Amino acid sequence: MTPGRILFAALLGLSLLRSVLADDVVTLNSGEAITGHITSETGAQVVIDVPNASRTIFTPRTISKSEIKTVQRETAEAKQERLAYEALQKYRLNPDQEWTVAQYNAALAVCQQFLGLYPDGEHAAAVRQKNEQCQKEKEQVEKGLVKFDNRWMSASQKAAERELRTNFDKLEQMERSVAYLGRQRASPDKISRAKSDLARVQRDYDNAKAKRDQIVASAVQAQKTALAQKAVLAAKAAVPAPLPVVQPAPPPVVQPAPAPKPAAVVPHPTNAERQRQLHEARIQAEMNRVRETQARQLLQQKQNTARGPGWPYWGLVVVVLLVGGAVALVMISSGQLSPARGAIPPYIPTPKRANVSPRSASPPPLTGESWRFEEVRQQEPSNPDMCEPRSVIEKLRRIDWYKFEKVVGLIYQSQGYRVKLRGGAKADGGIDLEVQKDGDKVAVQCKHWKTYKVRLRVVKELFASMTDEHFSRGMIVVLDKFTSEAKAYAIQHTIDFVTAADLERMIAQLDSIDQHRIHAMLDDPTVNCPKCDSVMNWKAPPHGKVWKRKPFWGCTRFPSCDGKIEV
Repeated sequence: MTPGRILFAALLGLSLLRSVLADDVVTLNSGEAITGHITSETGAQVVIDVPNASRTIFTPRTISKSEIKTVQRETAEAKQERLAYEALQKYRLNPDQEWTVAQYNAALAVCQQFLGLYPDGEHAAAVRQKNEQCQKEKEQVEKGLVKFDNRWMSASQKAAERELRTNFDKLEQMERSVAYLGRQRASPDKISRAKSDLARVQRDYDNAKAKRDQIVASAVQAQKTALAQKAVLAAKAAVPAPLPVVQPAPPPVVQPAPAPKPAAVVPHPTNAERQRQLHEARIQAEMNRVRETQARQLLQQKQNTARGPGWPYWGLVVVVLLVGGAVALVMISSGQLSPARGAIPPYIPTPKRANVSPRSASPPPLTGESWRFEEVRQQEPSNPDMCEPRSVIEKLRRIDWYKFEKVVGLIYQSQGYRVKLRGGAKADGGIDLEVQKDGDKVAVQCKHWKTYKVRLRVVKELFASMTDEHFSRGMIVVLDKFTSEAKAYAIQHTIDFVTAADLERMIAQLDSIDQHRIHAMLDDPTVNCPKCDSVMNWKAPPHGKVWKRKPFWGCTRFPSCDGKIEV
């Protein structure tokens, strides 16, 4: 065996050994506990590899000893229990999708095995809770029910609920579009078309809601009928059998005393009745929310109609604009006003929140030196077409380059690969991800470039790194652009190009649980630091101030961490 193969086998064995070694716990002075493997320790700092939930991606993190409170090392018994508990993490329940009976039986068997080995362990309570939850869901599946939004219902009701939610999202989007056109003083024809589309979407929503309510009412009536039949059968079973008729001797005539009235018995509601009451309460809350939305829409239409522009108004606007323009030209010519002012932050998609105004009051102007790092609040996009992206390709283009590397690693991890994150803000030697499966070691380079093309130089750098570290092949993940020279060189040297369309097809081939994890990461608006993986804030000058540099994302742990992402 050659020395190169011996070295490759040793490195592979060390990477596989890290997944079963005991964990080290580093507790910081702030109370944060970091779990992972300590790879190096000096008199000033500690380097620890922090794994993800499935222990396939390891991210190194450097911590100063002045920030460390305690360091604990895991025992062999605790390690065995932790590994057994981590094997249970693949049985994660989905709030919108039920399992099959076979899958529930497999999860229950693993839970029973864990409780038999570690009845008093650290994770025993969590495993018992998972075991009870799986048992309850199995009983619901055996009854023929399905799961949606953490509720159990019939298959027809689930289809109606999904249709209702889709129409509700369309209705909210159309309401935002109509409100935007009213604020921008669009043409009457455009506003009329938008209101016509809104009325059509409103009709679709009303029809879907009526259909859902009819199905729910039918289910409630059927449940009431079943409960009544059950009560009748229980009453019949409680009646004793008639005794044989015997002619008794005539009793003496005695005036009987009046029998006392029995005390009234207040029946306790059953579980089915409580569930029916909760369901009816949810329906009533949904109807109230729809009424409030319609009332807000009617009020907005009245306000738009009341403040329609007239000729005197436009005449006043023209006069104000002319006077303001003349004053601005005089100030610019005298040097009192700079034509370039401020910086506009890029649009960052935010999760939808109910009952939140899309516009917030601007902060007062700052003076002195306090304007340099002002936190800019994320606002709703001014363009109605820039709503939440629907396709995977649009979501990939919206995220930053560091999250793009994480998403690519998560996709390959869901396919069974062991992924190691080597990119981020530190020097990676031309390799962002190290992917391994069945002896196949792949070097992955991620280029989140929206306007630039991947040229021949990038492919040559990746091939040089592959040769130095003995990788079997390589991949370059791009959005959609690369030159023909780079493509030809990559084909000759066992390097593949993976585009955003290829990533979308790979995600579509995964199961629902892995797809949910990937979409959750894509939809998360949080920006993480490429150095320490902490949350970042948007840094830009306030109104009326000018920076010599561009706005950027800065780490919240500054000045201990100077990580940033340029826009």
